[in-house]
Amino acid sequence: MILTRFFRSEKYVKASVSESERKKFIALVQYFQRYGDKYDVDWLLMVAQGCQESQLNQAAKSKVGAIGVMQVMPATGKELGVGNIAEVEPNINAGIKYMRWMIDQYYGKDP
Repeated sequence: MILTRFFRSEKYVKASVSESERKKFIALVQYFQRYGDKYDVDWLLMVAQGCQESQLNQAAKSKVGAIGVMQVMPATGKELGVGNIAEVEPNINAGIKYMRWMIDQYYGKDP
């Protein structure tokens, strides 16, 4: 039943290794590496998060107003002070910086 629900639509079965998807990854990987290193977060995990959130699409916008590759809310982007999150690099910066904040906030005392 679960498989039927998720695989009923092509939306859930994408050619993630297609040439177009590979090009998106190559164009953005430097930003994920840079900010993953800066905030000590696994950059490849953050790429996976970006894929899940937007399929690495900076033009993506959610129904509630989150924007960009990392689906950052404008108020959150402003609070993080990373620049214009409508641009791809600040958007990725914001997404990874926010992830670092959540890790510290909710798991900072865990070994």
